[in-house]
Amino acid sequence: MQHEEFVFLESPVISDPWPHTIIKNFFSESNKNIIKEFFNNNVPKKELIKDKSKVKVTTVSNIIQLAKTRNFSINRADNHNCYITLTNEMLIKYPVLTDIVNIFKNPVIIDRICKERNDEKIKQSILRIQFIRDVTGYTIKPHPDSERKLFTFQSYFPNNNENLGTNFYDQDISFVKSIPYEENTAYWFIPRQEKPITWHGFESKNITSTRDSVMVNYFTQESNEEGIRL
Repeated sequence: MQHEEFVFLESPVISDPWPHTIIKNFFSESNKNIIKEFFNNNVPKKELIKDKSKVKVTTVSNIIQLAKTRNFSINRADNHNCYITLTNEMLIKYPVLTDIVNIFKNPVIIDRICKERNDEKIKQSILRIQFIRDVTGYTIKPHPDSERKLFTFQSYFPNNNENLGTNFYDQDISFVKSIPYEENTAYWFIPRQEKPITWHGFESKNITSTRDSVMVNYFTQESNEEGIRL
């Protein structure tokens, strides 16, 4: 059994303020190193994005362009300062990332998500995995995630000891807690727009370095989100 499969299956559901799980050391040591190396070598540095302009990087050519210029075109609005979405094109250029994708294509992990959702929509969905780098100025108001999102997962890869974890809120949208912002700590939940609504967000803070994370979502096929179709 793979490390990620084991910890995912063993992670208990926490009910407060709404159902979710928190997993320390989610990725295996080898996969953690793959992720950290990709951040270090391919994700734009803070100096390129610190002006709060939102940078979208989804293709190999854009990664090369990003290293040379700060003039980027944005196809659609997004809350994060900079993000790289894994696509089939990306996997051809960086085949080592296939190991990360395969974690979330694992039938055992998908079956647990189906059980938590009480349906099998995940089995015919779009898998979106993003390498996200945020800087000072990033913020997102409390929100539950859209109906198009069938599952939400985020794992942190800090550069320092700042408290930059995602905030969770109760049904009155009052702050309850922040997810521990620790290396390779992950959380996941099934988005709900009805009670208990999965209110979460991030208040604007001074980010000394960068806020690096891996975000994973499964989207409905109808959403036509960029990603990998299952």
